[in-house]
Amino acid sequence: MSDNPEYEGRPVNNTSGKPRTAKEMVAAEAVAQQDPNEGASSVDSLSLDSHEFVVKEGYKGPTVQGTVSNSSEDLLSYAEVRVRVYDETGAQLGLYLDSTNDLGAKTTWRFEAILLTSASKVARYDLALFGIPE
Repeated sequence: MSDNPEYEGRPVNNTSGKPRTAKEMVAAEAVAQQDPNEGASSVDSLSLDSHEFVVKEGYKGPTVQGTVSNSSEDLLSYAEVRVRVYDETGAQLGLYLDSTNDLGAKTTWRFEAILLTSASKVARYDLALFGIPE
């Protein structure tokens, strides 16, 4: 485990899509995660297999989604993906995350972090993995 996570970044090229309606924004706010687990830290057995910025229809809107693997022989009681998004000037627009409990040994998890900022404002994002061993 390490206290200094490695963030992997990527520019965002496709920000097309309709903005959320007021009703869709309420739904997105109800399911979006923004509060990191302070007990989680970098875990060597977690690896980022893939990730991409995707604008979905409906309340989900802009997301970062992908897959994470637990290469350990042991269960992780908690795993978290933290996504930071930035505008074209480099200003951070927000921190969003997705999490799961009981990530089994030698398993893969599909994550989807819902972003509560407008897709048209996002120029790039970066993300890092955190966990809590069993």
